Amino acid sequence: MRKGRDALLEPDASEADAPKTAAAFASAPLAGIIRFTDATGTKTLDIHKAKEDCYAKSSTLEGVYKTNKDLCDGLDKTPRKPSHKKLFDFAFNDPTRVTFKDGDKSTTYEKKDGTWKADGKVMDSVGIQNLIDKLRDASATKLADSGFTTPVVEITVVSNESKLTDKVQISQAKDAFFAKRDGDTTI
Repeated sequence: MRKGRDALLEPDASEADAPKTAAAFASAPLAGIIRFTDATGTKTLDIHKAKEDCYAKSSTLEGVYKTNKDLCDGLDKTPRKPSHKKLFDFAFNDPTRVTFKDGDKSTTYEKKDGTWKADGKVMDSVGIQNLIDKLRDASATKLADSGFTTPVVEITVVSNESKLTDKVQISQAKDAFFAKRDGDTTI
């Protein structure tokens, strides 16, 4: 979806190049169609790919355009082949609460007025920031079709003034760990 939103068409192409680009688009196989729907209706972007060249025709613009290769490369991403394997989406939003549940034990770190606290006790802000950085970088080494069992650890990160909540459950089977994001079936 991001690749479609960020697609760059070459509006700078000369009018002399237009017939050549249109012919290349017509002869190239269809790589995909992206449909965007908003309050004004549905718009389409027909995408054709020939070797390393990517062409697009928009329902909102006249003509055919050569576009960035990333658009065609992004079309082969399916739910089983995500573009990233990050466990948390909070990226560079500043978390305001991090909760760890490990079995029956639970600890919540909250940031208020620039100070991190857990159970009313002031925490080392450098240590908490290091923890947040580790969570921010946490990612899967590969995707699995199965293996997730009963969660042994659950981590919840609330950021952007409570508008974004990331919740990840982690289970263990022998020496392997499996993670699952809340609301996502991907393991």
